Amino acid sequence: MCTCNELQRRARRAAVRIHNHLLGPSRLEHAIRLPQERWDKLQKRTRHLQLALDRGWYAAGQHVLKDLDYTVRLLRRELENLQTGLPTNVRPQRLTEPHEMAADLVALAGDFEQVNIDLEQENVSVVTEPIVLEGVHLGSYRIVLHWNRVGRSHPFEIVSEGASAAESDRDVIHPHVRDQTLCEGDGAAPIRAAL
Repeated sequence: MCTCNELQRRARRAAVRIHNHLLGPSRLEHAIRLPQERWDKLQKRTRHLQLALDRGWYAAGQHVLKDLDYTVRLLRRELENLQTGLPTNVRPQRLTEPHEMAADLVALAGDFEQVNIDLEQENVSVVTEPIVLEGVHLGSYRIVLHWNRVGRSHPFEIVSEGASAAESDRDVIHPHVRDQTLCEGDGAAPIRAAL
């Protein structure tokens, strides 16, 4: 655990890195990835069909036509997925300023006894108090947010700090945690919005 001044210094540095990640140019690039490979295959199939027809190979042409039809359907599906995933606005959403993020990171020390900001691994972690659920002692958990994964599914992981795994499945360390991944349930949308 680091001192208050050290926590503030790390929080400021982490906040700038988080802010830069959220503003990064790759955010829009991930949303717009053209199906170039499928388009190239479509052009190749079209050339093959033309070649078969030019040479009078109608049986081969029929086979290529089926492949062409299949490739068009796949391209259409990829284009529909692309269209569905397009952002609604090119303007970046309003982001919390780095100094506000830093204050939020420092405030974690008021809610958790153990707070760690790892600048090398690009994560923030806290350790919960021991959890008791319906009379069963589950122990403490380390919640680790990998800020370089924000924007993707499951940017955080839940690690047992001495809690026992379920007898029936060693990968379950909590009723809502399997393989260090939280089953967010109804909380998925609010968690994404908060991140």
